Amino acid sequence: MEVLVEAATQVPQGCFVSVRLGDNLKQRLGSRRRFDKNAAKYHFPIPEEKKKARIDVYQLVGTCSVQVKVISSDPRAEGMKLRVSSNGKEMKAEDTQKQRQEIEAETKDAAVGYLAKHGIEQRLSECLRTLLRMKPEDPVEFMCKFLRAGVPGEEPKAVPEQAVEKPVEKPAEKPAEKPAVSVVEPPAPSPKPEPAEAREDARAALMKSVRGGDLIGAIEEDQESATAPFTLRPSVGTWYMPLPLETAEKSSEHPPPMVSFGRKASMEMVVEASAVGDWLLPEAGNLTLKGLGTSAAECCEVERILTNALMELGGELQGEYIPLSPTFASQPGGINDSMKASLQSKHLLFDAADFAGRGVYVTDAEDVALWLNASKHLQILVNKSAKKQMIHKIDTVVSALQGPLCQDGYVLSA
Repeated sequence: MEVLVEAATQVPQGCFVSVRLGDNLKQRLGSRRRFDKNAAKYHFPIPEEKKKARIDVYQLVGTCSVQVKVISSDPRAEGMKLRVSSNGKEMKAEDTQKQRQEIEAETKDAAVGYLAKHGIEQRLSECLRTLLRMKPEDPVEFMCKFLRAGVPGEEPKAVPEQAVEKPVEKPAEKPAEKPAVSVVEPPAPSPKPEPAEAREDARAALMKSVRGGDLIGAIEEDQESATAPFTLRPSVGTWYMPLPLETAEKSSEHPPPMVSFGRKASMEMVVEASAVGDWLLPEAGNLTLKGLGTSAAECCEVERILTNALMELGGELQGEYIPLSPTFASQPGGINDSMKASLQSKHLLFDAADFAGRGVYVTDAEDVALWLNASKHLQILVNKSAKKQMIHKIDTVVSALQGPLCQDGYVLSA
């Protein structure tokens, strides 16, 4: 129950108003201004029977300290003295609430930053999308294998169990050790294996490295052709050896990229790319959706499919999509002048032969951008500040988009 002091007159400044109801006593600092502005409330437990109430008004006359002399029969307590004083600092309710809100905001930002730093949200999103697409009999076991393997979009059952659990270790696969000083002649070179045998040896070596933790990757074989090369599907934030989505024919105009090797495969690739302002346009980031052309209706369909996939991105790939054409359903008016000027100042505005289905997607960090229906269906741009991680950025975008696109029955290709 509540007891309200609704009004008071001629109340001395700094007095205390005490209300006693039965065995319960409540008191608070009161003044005429306080009672006039906001009625004082005293909360009491509901009494089981009628009890008398008493109201007292106290005036603060001073403070004191008390010395307590402990009397004890224990000889160790002789000479013990306690001096007790009270000194409290009053804190306003607004300051307490503000401090609590700051602590909550700081805790929330730290949690969100931790998830974004390690890519937890994106990884779990990929796991759930793959789980819904493949629908395994044991979803919990599938998710555990998926998260341990670190291979987005790869079903654990696709890798033979023997190759993962008990890899075949051949003498030729063991790392070469430095010969002792007494050894004069090096061992004879092993005969060159046949193409099929070399393919199996490479597969076994890769599975061994996956199990040992030196390389996180998986082998993805083309079911249509048995002679297709291996393709590594790296996960975010791991060492990897990126390869193109499709094997292009060798030519003098477009030589294959050079990869530097060390103890582990390097994340840096020497790739030449044209530039527009502060943005690089790598050839590996110029992609199309298989099965769709470049007509106006198909470009609008490409925009719809890609924007649905882009809206599911999170972590370091989270950003904003800006439609350039009035054909976008959620923004039929197209881009406004201020946004157009902003894109032009950042060198992200482009011209295309067809006016339908065009748009620009920019991440929040402005290190990666995507052009929709420019020269092809999708053009990935990388900021010059992230030039050394160009291939890593492209593979991250493609890996994140492949899951939602596969659900719609589409695949990105170079």
